[in-house]
Amino acid sequence: MNDLDRETLINKVSEALYEDRGIIFVGSGVSFPSINVDWFNLLDPFAKDLGIELDKNYDDLPLIAQFIVNEYTGNRGPLLNVISKIF
Repeated sequence: MNDLDRETLINKVSEALYEDRGIIFVGSGVSFPSINVDWFNLLDPFAKDLGIELDKNYDDLPLIAQFIVNEYTGNRGPLLNVISKIF
């Protein structure tokens, strides 16, 4: 990304936030030092219950999370419950 692109992005994001039309997404790695849990360790017990062996370096963890929710007939409750307990 060159300087002009970066400046345009910053201006557009700032404008959207100022006008209450924007959100900030922070990746899961930001909280790791304080809670010591990452997506792999969060999803691994669910995956094992479903007979799935996760590969930390290969698997698409958001896709695995969606699969887990689908296996609970679309109920996100079990996954959200574990997330809320951790935080």
